[in-house]
Amino acid sequence: MDFDICRLDVSDCDAVDSLMKANSGTLGFLPREALLGYLGSGGALGAKQSDGQLAAYILSAARRSGAVRIAHLCVSKAFNGQGLAKRLVDGLVEDSRKKDLDALDLHCRRDYPANAMWPKLKFIPLGEKPGRGSSGKTLTYWRRTLKSSSQADFFYGDSDTQGIEVVIDSVVLFDFDKPDDDESAMTSKALLSDFLIDAINIRVTDETLVEINRDDDVPRRDRSRQRALALVHQHPDGEAFDQIRAALEDILPANDPNDKSDIDQLAKTAALNVAYFVTRDDDLLKASDSILETAGVQVVSPTQLILEINAALSGPATSEHVLGDQMQWRRLSSDDRARVEAPAFLRKGERKHKFASELDAHLSAPADADCQVLDFMGDIVAVRVISRTDDGRLLRIHLGRVTHRSHPPILDSYFIMSFILKAVSDGFDAVIVDAEAVTENLRPYLDDFGFVDLDGSFARFCFSEVMSRDEVMARVEALQPRAVDGLARLSPVQLEGMISPVCIREAQQAFLLVPVHPGYAINIVDFGTSAIELFGGKESTLLRWDNVYYRSAKQHRKLAPPGRILWYVTGENGRIVSVSHLDGVEIGEAQELFKKHQKRGTLEWRDVVRIAGGDPAGEVMALTFSNTIPLRREIPLDEARGVFGEHGRGLQLQSPVSLSPSLFQDLFKLGFPTGVST
Repeated sequence: MDFDICRLDVSDCDAVDSLMKANSGTLGFLPREALLGYLGSGGALGAKQSDGQLAAYILSAARRSGAVRIAHLCVSKAFNGQGLAKRLVDGLVEDSRKKDLDALDLHCRRDYPANAMWPKLKFIPLGEKPGRGSSGKTLTYWRRTLKSSSQADFFYGDSDTQGIEVVIDSVVLFDFDKPDDDESAMTSKALLSDFLIDAINIRVTDETLVEINRDDDVPRRDRSRQRALALVHQHPDGEAFDQIRAALEDILPANDPNDKSDIDQLAKTAALNVAYFVTRDDDLLKASDSILETAGVQVVSPTQLILEINAALSGPATSEHVLGDQMQWRRLSSDDRARVEAPAFLRKGERKHKFASELDAHLSAPADADCQVLDFMGDIVAVRVISRTDDGRLLRIHLGRVTHRSHPPILDSYFIMSFILKAVSDGFDAVIVDAEAVTENLRPYLDDFGFVDLDGSFARFCFSEVMSRDEVMARVEALQPRAVDGLARLSPVQLEGMISPVCIREAQQAFLLVPVHPGYAINIVDFGTSAIELFGGKESTLLRWDNVYYRSAKQHRKLAPPGRILWYVTGENGRIVSVSHLDGVEIGEAQELFKKHQKRGTLEWRDVVRIAGGDPAGEVMALTFSNTIPLRREIPLDEARGVFGEHGRGLQLQSPVSLSPSLFQDLFKLGFPTGVST
C-alpha cells in the first residue's frame, strides 16, 4: 500500500486528534490547543493513504539547544509493520538537517513496547530517570545525533541539560512531599508531571538547606533534606551575589529569618544566571516586576511557569474564531490569569482564593484539560475548562464562567451553546457539565439547550449520525444510563431536538434545502465564513439558538413544521453549510411578521418589504428555526448535484427545495462523515 509523507496543518487537527485518542493508552492526550500549536508551526508530519486517510503522524518542536524534541510518534494499529514510523522519522531527520539542527530527542517509558523500536531508528539510550507522575514509571532518554561534529555533546547529552533551569523556593519543595489530596500543594506538584520531564530542570539553592534546618519535625526535615540535596546548586561566587543581595534588600522586607532567606535565594538565583524563581509567596509574586528589574530574575508561581512552558512546547497559540477578529476562543495565557480571577467571574458568595485555586489546579495540568477564554473585542468575557474522556466520546466541562460586567446579553446563552458546537465540531457524542461548573445565572440555559439533569452533573447528547430511535437509546444507555428514562418518553421528532444534530429515521417531518444569500447567511447560519471574515457576523443573530428567515409567501404554502433544514449559501462558491430544525412557518403581512420577530433574524425592514413586492401589507413567509449547527464538512455545489442525480433529481436553487427523507439523509452523511474528522 502506498503512503504519502506530507506536512500536516491545522486542517488535519481532527484526524490527528482521533488517531491520538485511539492510542491514548501509551500516548496520553495533548490538549487540543497544544495539538493546534504543533500543526500551526509546521511541527507535524503525517502518512496519508491515497484517499487522504491519516495512517500515522509525528509531532516535534525545535529547541534552543539545537535539538528537536519528539512529542508523539503514532501509527494506526491497522498499518503496523509497514515502515511508517521509519519513514516519518526519516522525514523529520531531513527537515531538521535542512534547519542545521543537531539531534532528535525523546523520552519513552521503559515498559512501553516502543522502546524496542528506537534502536532500529538509530536512537541511542543515554540515560533514564523516574517519571514525575504518580506512577513513577522509568523514562528512558533517547537521542539520535544529526551531525558528526556534535558527537561530544551527544555522548554527554543528559536531558537535564536540555530544559530550562528554574529554582524553586522551600515552600514549593515542601509541597512535593504533601499528600496528593492536599489542594494547597497541587499546583507545586504539577511541576513533577511527566510532560515537563525534559522541559524544566528543577533546582534549589543551598539556602534551602538552611530553611529546612528550621523545621522541628524530624522525619519531614530528613525527607526534605534528602530531596534538596539531589537538587541543590552550589553557592555562587561572592561578589555578584553580595551586590545583588544588597540591591534586593532595598526593595524587599527583611524582618525575620524567612524574609532574609527569600532575599538570599533570589540573589543566589540571579548570581547563578537562572532566569526563573518559582514560589507561592504572594508578597514575592506581587514584587515580581521590581525583582526582575533589580536582579534579572523572573518570579513566577508554579502555574505561571507551567503556562509559559506549555505555550513554548505547543508553539504559537491558535484561536477558534467565532466572529472574525471580533470574537475568538483562545488558550488562556499567563497574562490572562489575573484578569480571569477578577470578581466579575466569581459566583455569588464565592471567595476569590477558592476560585483561583480551582483555576490553578486545571492550569497546572495542561495535559489533562484545556483552559480557554472567550476574547470579545479585546475583553475577556468568558472562561471554560474542558477535557476529553479517555475513549474520546465525552467532552467534560469542569469550569465555565461569563463575566458579570456589561456585555451583549446573548453571550450568556451562547456560552452554553458553545459547548454543543465544540462537541459536534470535534466529533464527541455528549457534553457533560459538572454540577458546580457554571454559575446560577447560566443554569436555566442548560434546560433550554437540552441538557439532562443527572443529579450531580448535566448531560447533553449530540450524536451526528443517521440512526434509528433504538440505536439512539442504546447509545445513550451506554454513555449515561441515568438519562434513558427522561429521553425514552420523547417522540422521534422531540428526541431529535434534544440531541441535535442527529437524524432519526423514524422522525416524520418535512425536509428542505433552503438557499440564502451570503450577506444574510454570515449572520444566521454560516459559522465558517463568520469565523474567517475580518469582522464576522452579527453577535445578536449568529449566536442565537433560534432565528427567523423570510421568503416569498408564494413558495411552499403547504409547508408546515416539524422539519429539518439544510442551508445552502449561494454565490460563486456555493455550498451547504449547516443544518437546523424548522419550528414554525407563518404567512402574513410583512409589517406584522417583522414586528413580531424583530429581535431575531438578520433581514432589515427594507429587505422584508422587498420580499413582499414593495408593499408593507403584502404577504411574506417567516420560517422560524433553531438548533443550527454547522456541518463538520461543508458540501460543495457539484457534490450536492451529484447526490441529487443519484436520486434521479436535478437541483435548482432559486427557492427552497423539498427533499425526500433518503435524500436528506445522504446529504447529512456527507456533512457529518462517520468516523472521519476534517
